[in-house]
Amino acid sequence: MHELVGRLGKITRLRAVGIDEISIRKGHTYMICVSDLDKGRPIWVGGEGRREEDLDLFYTMLSDSQKKNISVVVMDMWKPFRKSTLKYIPHVERIIR
Repeated sequence: MHELVGRLGKITRLRAVGIDEISIRKGHTYMICVSDLDKGRPIWVGGEGRREEDLDLFYTMLSDSQKKNISVVVMDMWKPFRKSTLKYIPHVERIIR
């Protein structure tokens, strides 16, 4: 997955993102996958779980202008994802769960 995301290139003009955890092996070992919903492709896979700090890693790598452009976030009801998103994208118009 990291290789695929790396080949897709630079993150540009984010407007709508999808966030979900992915299981990387049996048991409860997770990483977070963030997708550009307009382009229909993953743009980031990372973290060491599904904690707020793990998603913070994605948001801190974005520039201020990239964060400003995001207006729609699609994710499940996982509280750490919501907290991280509202911390870095407080202006988001819609969080769809």
